[in-house]
Amino acid sequence: MKHLKIVKLRVYTMDQKGGDYHAQEAGHWIVGEIATPMSLYPQYRQSRSSWGLDVLGTVVVELY
Repeated sequence: MKHLKIVKLRVYTMDQKGGDYHAQEAGHWIVGEIATPMSLYPQYRQSRSSWGLDVLGTVVVELY
């Protein structure tokens, strides 16, 4: 098996939203109270965007 070596890495965000289905209007079922591992913490229970989803927008990673 041939091993590849990463020689350059670029990571950046873009202002426009990507294909994030969490980016919905208030009141939509997907942005309401959730049941995920993060819902153990009261400060993250109310919405998915409180713990990272739809916070950064689109993240692009380039490997060379």
